[in-house]
Amino acid sequence: MILISQHSLDIKTGETKEHLPVFMIIGYFNLDTVLEMYHAVTLEQYVQNMAKTTKCPIAHQGAVRLNGLDGYKIRLNCESVNGEVDNIYNYFFISNGKVVFLSLKGINPYFYRNIEKFEESVNTIRAVH
Repeated sequence: MILISQHSLDIKTGETKEHLPVFMIIGYFNLDTVLEMYHAVTLEQYVQNMAKTTKCPIAHQGAVRLNGLDGYKIRLNCESVNGEVDNIYNYFFISNGKVVFLSLKGINPYFYRNIEKFEESVNTIRAVH
């Protein structure tokens, strides 16, 4: 898993050193493992079942096709302990037996200030064979 921030990250905690509450995560899981773990047959079922475990309301979800890759995106708005909204925006793709995910996570207004940059980053994804 890779954590990315506009500013440096504390390697031990994963928090930005400037304490800006927004970051991007890139990672992957074994496809067979997550489908079994979340009792799913399709990528869409996996994403929806995974989202249910967060107990966060789904703000938006749907299938996507990006640079030849079929995937699924979902956005969750979670209430945090201190009353702020913790936003999570995920893209999921299947490639070479893996579920690849790209996530933007953060609180308002930092999350919304970075959605466009996140979308630009997601649009650079390409399938490599």
